[in-house]
Amino acid sequence: MTNPCSLRIIQADFLVLILFASVLHAGDVPNLIPYRKGDKWGYCDSLNKIIVFAVYNRTYPLFDGMGKVEKDGRFGFIDTLGAEVVPIFYDYADFFSDGAARISKDSKWGYVDRYGTEFIPLIYDDMTYFNKSGVAGIRLNGKWGVIDRQVRTVVTFIYDDRINFYGRYARVRKDGKYGYIDKYGAEVVSPRYDAADTVFLGGYARVTRAGKAGYVTPDGWELAIGRFDMGSVFAEDRAVVIKKTKYGFIDAAGKIVVPLKYDFAADFSESLALVFLNKKAGFVDRIGRLAIPVQFDSAGSFWEGRAWVKLQGRYGYIDRKGSPIVAGQYEEANDFREGRARVRFEGRYGFIDTLGDPVILFKYEWADDFLNGLARVARDGKYGFVDPTGDEVVPIKYDMTGLVDNGLIFIRLGNKVGYIDVRGHEYFED
Repeated sequence: MTNPCSLRIIQADFLVLILFASVLHAGDVPNLIPYRKGDKWGYCDSLNKIIVFAVYNRTYPLFDGMGKVEKDGRFGFIDTLGAEVVPIFYDYADFFSDGAARISKDSKWGYVDRYGTEFIPLIYDDMTYFNKSGVAGIRLNGKWGVIDRQVRTVVTFIYDDRINFYGRYARVRKDGKYGYIDKYGAEVVSPRYDAADTVFLGGYARVTRAGKAGYVTPDGWELAIGRFDMGSVFAEDRAVVIKKTKYGFIDAAGKIVVPLKYDFAADFSESLALVFLNKKAGFVDRIGRLAIPVQFDSAGSFWEGRAWVKLQGRYGYIDRKGSPIVAGQYEEANDFREGRARVRFEGRYGFIDTLGDPVILFKYEWADDFLNGLARVARDGKYGFVDPTGDEVVPIKYDMTGLVDNGLIFIRLGNKVGYIDVRGHEYFED
């Protein structure tokens, strides 16, 4: 059995090289970085050279080449050269995306472009975001419609609920019933359901009508309406369905492919689904065969070819054949992310690789999963970040840290806030 208290020196393999490359990518520092000097904010470069003097109450990271700035409770934007291209005038402003930002003034909403032009005038009571197809929901006088970026009406103001597009479609409500429209405004599914998902996943949305649950496709085809008490969203062309407290699975044609005999079932992940029967856990395959016998006290779904399992109060990992990869020795185990799994041993957190070898020592009182090559960790009430090799690339000294966003991390140190990069370099001074 591998002793998790000893950290063996291992040669860098291809996986580690990939993870290290992702850290470099995540660590790309933007040209303009929010910089705090005392209680005022400006922008600097990666060497802390001041580009925009600290005259604002708050500055934010650049998105889509535009930086949101706040002064005396009003918002505007600067460009990559530090010029105020959108005046500091608005009561609220979102970050830029696809060359535009949603803005609000005196409780009215519109959109501004990167030149400061309000191409959607501030006349609407509410607005949602433009999707990739260039349409957005708008509310006026209590009703919702849809416009495009040229301010052409795609859908008149006839709907009763907020319209958010996800991909090509948006859920709508009219006269208390739900349906769906497409990006052209056509009602692809007429409003006839008492409840409906906001988005199609795997080509289906869950709906309910007259107390009967089922699914509908974007072309209005109904699946399994009234056959089951409840169902999950489709994942890997399979959906969990429940009837009289028993769980099973259907395929995209509505055929039962895993019989409804289990006490619980999770979504398919990597072609296997976690099931429970008589308080024991196992895994079924896509055609309903019990691929890994029901034998564990608890388990998680498969991620990166591994699943954590619990037996006799201890956690370990198995592969997709059910063979043990890591013996049951941990007090807690979590899913693999980016080749690393967060585990707890003797009250402290560390990380193992997919072979079960400890690669980050068990010395943290708290830890988060890896994301973009870094993981947040805590020791003695302070927070920082480690890389996949265990190097504390961001010192563990902060009272709060956010996640890596656009190459930067928002932190709190004492009663002050600021930004650092993924190397731990600080962009503030008091």
